[in-house]
Amino acid sequence: LRFYSKSSDKPPGRGAGEKTKQPAEARLYNALSQIKDWRKVLSNFHSEEFAFEMPVPSGNGGDSSSEEKWKFQTAEHAFQASKFFVAGFQDCARRFVEGAKGYVGPSGLHARKGRKLIVLSKLQLRRWHEIRFEVMESIWAAKFSQCALARRTLLATNYAE
Repeated sequence: LRFYSKSSDKPPGRGAGEKTKQPAEARLYNALSQIKDWRKVLSNFHSEEFAFEMPVPSGNGGDSSSEEKWKFQTAEHAFQASKFFVAGFQDCARRFVEGAKGYVGPSGLHARKGRKLIVLSKLQLRRWHEIRFEVMESIWAAKFSQCALARRTLLATNYAE
């Protein structure tokens, strides 16, 4: 199965580049096919509020093991905020939280565009590139553990690759 934020709402196995063995394998996805726009629900742009614990960046006078929990509309908001937070730009990171001064906007696309609010140094980018996959994995864990529709959608994919 394949998905991204602009995927069409086709049954599992019928999307671009997808295959299922008919009919036995297709039955595995009956529950998934009942969820409207299931591919979009799995994307980082899907809007369903969740809380994510932001690690305090080391080197800023704080304990790097302490954490702050923030609420985000999309995984993309959490991802971009984490990038700025880890780089030491907490005020910029807060702009990805609804209601904050200078809020980037409610959609995942707004968050994606916000990735260029501050240009990170080569050192900051190197640090971010070292941890970004771990951060994204933590964001997904938070999203799928807290968001009922996202969790139900993910579970309905069964063992799809």
